[in-house]
Amino acid sequence: MNKISTFGKSSKTMKIMQYVSTLLLAVLFTVSACAQGQPQLTDAQKTAIQQAKFKTLDGKTVTLADYKGKVVILDFWETWCGPCLKFMPTLDKLANDYVDDFVVLAVSPGWDDSVDDVKAFSKEKGYFFTHVFAPELAKDLRIMGIPYKVYVAADGTVIKAQMGITGNPDVDYAEVEKVIKAYKVSK
Repeated sequence: MNKISTFGKSSKTMKIMQYVSTLLLAVLFTVSACAQGQPQLTDAQKTAIQQAKFKTLDGKTVTLADYKGKVVILDFWETWCGPCLKFMPTLDKLANDYVDDFVVLAVSPGWDDSVDDVKAFSKEKGYFFTHVFAPELAKDLRIMGIPYKVYVAADGTVIKAQMGITGNPDVDYAEVEKVIKAYKVSK
């Protein structure tokens, strides 16, 4: 009696199909992780953001209350994330242009980067950010991909979350600047 292979396909064909399927899933995951979108935050997630404790590179604990009076962007990133790295010069320019009204907390979710990795990156790039770690907050927000940003108004109100970037630095700058102007204290 002849053995029946899956749908009449040879073992080699099945391996190729499995490889292609895996590759397509990886591409779809990457595209969805980098595509721009606006996740909806629950009240519990907003509370978690407002109450979060962030560890700085020198081991100090900071909270959003430490930045009250400024619009804050929590920019979840890691050193291996190409779109994250592409967005950082834009954030740096905004932080310098709106020094009295805006602060960037570059948040490592602690997936792959160590404190030493982020310290080395910070030293090399010299961005005008506060680099922090917040793995528990990343879990509470169920962050599945980066870049992932959370915008917080100067009064501490969580404005929105956003996934990805446009890829155009001028458009990204304008989008964040619009939030800063709308939610800063001094208008």
